[in-house]
Amino acid sequence: MTKRTARAPRTQAQNAAGLAPGHLVEPMLAGMTTTRQHLLAWVHAHGLAALDALFREEAVALAGPKGRHQAQRTHHHWGTAATELTFGGRRVQVRRPRVRPTTGGEATLPSVAAFRDRDPLTARMMQQLLAGVSMRDYDGSLEARPSGRATRGSSKSAVSRTVVRRTRQRLHEHLARRLDGLEVVALFMDGVVVAQQTVIVALAITRDGGKVPLGLRLGSTENAVVCTELLQDLLVRGLTLEGRVLCVIDGGKGLRKALGDVFGDAAVIQRCQLHKGRTSTPSYRRRAKPTSGPPCAGRIGRPVRGRRAGS
Repeated sequence: MTKRTARAPRTQAQNAAGLAPGHLVEPMLAGMTTTRQHLLAWVHAHGLAALDALFREEAVALAGPKGRHQAQRTHHHWGTAATELTFGGRRVQVRRPRVRPTTGGEATLPSVAAFRDRDPLTARMMQQLLAGVSMRDYDGSLEARPSGRATRGSSKSAVSRTVVRRTRQRLHEHLARRLDGLEVVALFMDGVVVAQQTVIVALAITRDGGKVPLGLRLGSTENAVVCTELLQDLLVRGLTLEGRVLCVIDGGKGLRKALGDVFGDAAVIQRCQLHKGRTSTPSYRRRAKPTSGPPCAGRIGRPVRGRRAGS
């Protein structure tokens, strides 16, 4: 005799009811976050411990083991001092052993001199900013701070000062570099308005088709004095023109006069057609509008204005 149990009718939604996916994923995410935090803390602790051991080994290599007499000793242990090193996108304060030579002064440990380089910190900042991270959010985009260590260099003001200093240095190096051996076939010059100031920019086209920014000058307008100073600086830095060079400008009188005064007959001046179209009348812009067909497609079959048909 079979026994059947009474089953109440259930809908499809009730049959599929259960724990929501969010309740299943939340413990996993919490565990992953906790694991990541513990892993970073472990990496920071062991990294700083290894760095401290490296400092002590270099101090022993210079001054010998502590507490042992050495007749030929050239250095002495002199306690410890706080120093700042680049670590995880920040400046982290660590203790380092001090070593002084017997003749006086302070000896710098090789690893301390290497870690004191600020370029890794600046490179990390530039990488974050180019990726779209603002200066205000830079500190939040880094890994967790090492516990028990004083850090600095990640605030928005510190990031701003570092970026300004680094970009100013790179700009000075770029504007002072030599231009010897550059085969220029065309030269573009124009004034770009930045923060209500005009920046005169010179761009060269080389024989192999590459674009090379040559220099820039800051001025109030595209006047001949500023443009002449820019071109003369290019010649001082080693720019040589072989034969005649195409010089494309926007039609400004200052640019044209500067090119004629500095390059003379070697400058073949051509007005930029894009600038000409912007400053021309609306009728010119309508005539200069590109067509989808061949140049004569719109004229075939049309009578010529001012002439009789068949003449």
